[in-house]
Amino acid sequence: MIRTLRARIALLAGGLMMAAFVVLGLYLFFSLRFQLLRSLDDNLRLSAEQLLPTIEREDNRFVFAQGDFSGQSLRQQEDVIRLLSPDGQIWAQQGSIAIPSSLSMLQSEQEQYATWLIPDIAPQAENAQGNHQQNAGESVRVFTLPVRVQGQTVAFLQVARSLESIDEALQTLLILLLIGAPFIVGAAVGGGYWLAGRTLKPIDVIRQKAAEISAHDLSQRLKLDLPDDEVGRLAQTFDDMLARLEDAFQRQRRFVSDASHELRTPLAIIRGEVEVALEQPRSAEAYVNILESVHSEVERLNRLTNDLLLLARSDNAQLFVRRQRIDLSELITTLIATLENRLHEAKMTVQLDLPPALWIDGDFDRLLQLFLNLIDNAILYAPGSRLAIRASVVEGAPVVVVADDGPGIPQEHLPHIFERFYRVDAARSNQPGNGLGLAIANEIARVHGGELTVQSAPGMGTQFTLRLSTNSSI
Repeated sequence: MIRTLRARIALLAGGLMMAAFVVLGLYLFFSLRFQLLRSLDDNLRLSAEQLLPTIEREDNRFVFAQGDFSGQSLRQQEDVIRLLSPDGQIWAQQGSIAIPSSLSMLQSEQEQYATWLIPDIAPQAENAQGNHQQNAGESVRVFTLPVRVQGQTVAFLQVARSLESIDEALQTLLILLLIGAPFIVGAAVGGGYWLAGRTLKPIDVIRQKAAEISAHDLSQRLKLDLPDDEVGRLAQTFDDMLARLEDAFQRQRRFVSDASHELRTPLAIIRGEVEVALEQPRSAEAYVNILESVHSEVERLNRLTNDLLLLARSDNAQLFVRRQRIDLSELITTLIATLENRLHEAKMTVQLDLPPALWIDGDFDRLLQLFLNLIDNAILYAPGSRLAIRASVVEGAPVVVVADDGPGIPQEHLPHIFERFYRVDAARSNQPGNGLGLAIANEIARVHGGELTVQSAPGMGTQFTLRLSTNSSI
């Protein structure tokens, strides 16, 4: 089995060239044969038509005129010329090749071309298509022309010429084709091998450089100076893939690091509280305070674990929604009422602009979590601001906007705002929350066939826009 692609391409090129050469050779052979036979037929007809006026009547038969020098010259050009009676009797003949008569051919009284191929001379051989007499291995082409007087056929003029020259020309062509075939096929294989090597060389370079790149250092790139062709675009696509992999690995490392940090903080608090409780006997009230602190951190761990589980299911396409008929206006109104105390503590005012009813098809719990995360984000990072929530239907799609007039977010952070554990600045890492709320909200929007976008600028507040799919509206 041929293992290299270069050799397979070379052999394929040779095979295709061989097939093309065979087809071309057959076309040349039969085309040349047809042209030579047609030219010979035209010459035989012309000779017969020129000899026809030299025929004269003598007694009860027809013969060639003896004094016609032009006729004698024409008769000398052909291998065989003869006159036959209607019943096949030879009245006059000139030439060394004996051609048998065919009564069936004469009875048709039509102009005919014939090629006879007979191993031995067989007089009176019949062939409905014509005559071909082989003499000592020769083939002849015969043209038969009826001689008519007053509309009656009185004789037949036959003009014949050997096919030896045509056979020799065809044989010469066949020999040349057979001799040339190995050279042409060999040149095709060699050229294909060279061209394939030159074409595949950049791919081999890509393979070698790719083998040098490991998961520990994805910053390397091929950076090959190639033309803008298939191979060049392949190298560029490979570099783009490395960039995406590097970004994915960096986000994964950051995710693991941030998750470890978020998990370590409540565990450290729990451990510290337990160690304090075990140092010495304490009052019941002190134990209650310690247990409440531990319970709070356990709840925090539980929320973080649930959030990570939700994102993991989303990554594995296992985050399913239980769709039902939901009034989105009622869901948001109820949620605001539930968060009234927190909003009051954050000194935030709420402005609702909702239709009386906005029915959609979605998962109640997931959508409740989405809006809770958006409002919770405003409470944490924009306290004292005005929170505006408005909903409408735009081009058949439900749209909900959650906006605040807080400090806003710098433009360079907006592309990363939905990344897991992403924080705009270091100061925010000390604030409540685990950095997963917006990432979860974005995933919930996605599994509902919608899109969550953000607009913000420093000092201009932040606006989140949820656009659900058109088939969500009822």
